[in-house]
Amino acid sequence: MRDRESLESAYYRAEYVVRSPQRKTIVRVGVMNHELDIILEESGYSNYAIISAHNPGSNRLSDAENTARHGRLLEELEVRRVPFWTAENLDPDAKWPDEKSVCVLGVEPEVAAEIGRTYAQAAVLIGSRGQSPSIFWLAGDGV
Repeated sequence: MRDRESLESAYYRAEYVVRSPQRKTIVRVGVMNHELDIILEESGYSNYAIISAHNPGSNRLSDAENTARHGRLLEELEVRRVPFWTAENLDPDAKWPDEKSVCVLGVEPEVAAEIGRTYAQAAVLIGSRGQSPSIFWLAGDGV
């Protein structure tokens, strides 16, 4: 597991590519995204969370393990009947592998956290229309 400071830095540098039916847009922690606001409004949603099942606790797993975990996440969202768009978390420095993720729509932070904890994630990204997205830490101070 990486320390909290290096994880936070990685989350801020990362690009979260969200693919809605209308178009794709790049989301960044702490940066307003007016395009995403418009897409959310057109789609009837006010908030969202970006969640990945890859690399639990920020510990790298094999591609096969990550693919299986992502499949379970998609199945869980379908069972919960939670709307989502596909997404991908990218490290612009290419020091960390790309991670498939989802942009869950209309979800409250507590529900996003519950889903993230199910997959042992260190954090999820949460956002609302008109606000910049933020990191929602799931583990204790010892992350």
